[in-house]
Amino acid sequence: MSEEKGSRNWREYLVEIRSAFDVYSWVWNKVISNESKQWAKKMFLAILCSMVLESAKPWCLSEIINGLIHDQPRSIAIGFLGFFFLFFSRGFFDRKNFIAREWVFGLNQIQVDTTCLRAFLEKSLDQHLRENQLLSMGNIEKGRDKLFRAINVIFLMAWKH
Repeated sequence: MSEEKGSRNWREYLVEIRSAFDVYSWVWNKVISNESKQWAKKMFLAILCSMVLESAKPWCLSEIINGLIHDQPRSIAIGFLGFFFLFFSRGFFDRKNFIAREWVFGLNQIQVDTTCLRAFLEKSLDQHLRENQLLSMGNIEKGRDKLFRAINVIFLMAWKH
């Protein structure tokens, strides 16, 4: 196995970040369909809402603890109600996130299949006959699968929370 060398200084780190951003933007602009982009934006919004709701849980817990310390039943009730509200609201946004992610993956699969089919059909019959080994169904299927996996890995890395 080869070891990847990390950045030695800030300049190298910024170059690596720029390179990763270039890859993400290329995939976003050239490979992802417009409908998939809309679902990706919905997925991002659901993730953002879920993270905001998750970050409010410590406040609810502090209300419960402060209510117990100072013997304030109202604070305890507000803390528990807020905690349950946040719990179920986050579940709602997580579900929206999962639905949007499945749509994105499905639309990306359609886009990859369409792109591969278009590239295959653009070749002339003579070229298919001359390049029989390279343009076999097995090689095309392998390339399509690798492209789909690469798009999804890049997409997940970009949106991972």
